Amino acid sequence: MNRVSGSIGHPIFIIKSQNILRKVYLSEILGVFNVKAFPVSVKQAISEEELIRLVQKDPKKEFAQLYERFYEPVLQFIYRRMDGVEEAYDIAAQVFVKVYLNINKYTYKGLPFAAWLYRIALNEVTQHYRKLSRSRTVTLSNKAMKSIAEESGSAEAELSACMAEAMQHLEEQDVQLIELRFFEGLPFAEVAEVLGITENNAKVRTYRMLERLKEVYIKVRKR
Repeated sequence: MNRVSGSIGHPIFIIKSQNILRKVYLSEILGVFNVKAFPVSVKQAISEEELIRLVQKDPKKEFAQLYERFYEPVLQFIYRRMDGVEEAYDIAAQVFVKVYLNINKYTYKGLPFAAWLYRIALNEVTQHYRKLSRSRTVTLSNKAMKSIAEESGSAEAELSACMAEAMQHLEEQDVQLIELRFFEGLPFAEVAEVLGITENNAKVRTYRMLERLKEVYIKVRKR
């Protein structure tokens, strides 16, 4: 596990395994709400929109369907931003409690439901680190390095060598854009949904961020 640490408020950049050790059962998270812990049959064939309607109509009976479908991607999303797996479990639990309590506030907009879940998850991760006054974790990958290099016109090998240090000079909002657009591979419409901004704003901010990253990268490379 390779790590580059920054000062308080700056991210820790880390390369780590994406494996999650275990799955937390729904009963461990929502047992207090008397939610049916296991779905009668997982309705993988139905669309997300249909599934959300079922859950909104009868959350105690149908929430397990949603949990089975989305728990792992949400947990992985959180884990990529955490230093330890147990912290990821805890925050994932908090996310699904909030999803259960707020599911009827969700309105389908034609975007993947996961974008709404990621928005909640990102808020929980941010609050977690804010409470601890601690640097947070960003997971780097070769695939992400290649995408950023292509978009910014940088040499991939050189960019990978100094990426962690270069990103230390970016604002938190810029780091979030990099994570969502390049590490998670989300289209701009979903990036916008997660961050609560317009799609056009997401595009403009991303391209401005890439210019700032390229400037920092050039300065770091010249040392």
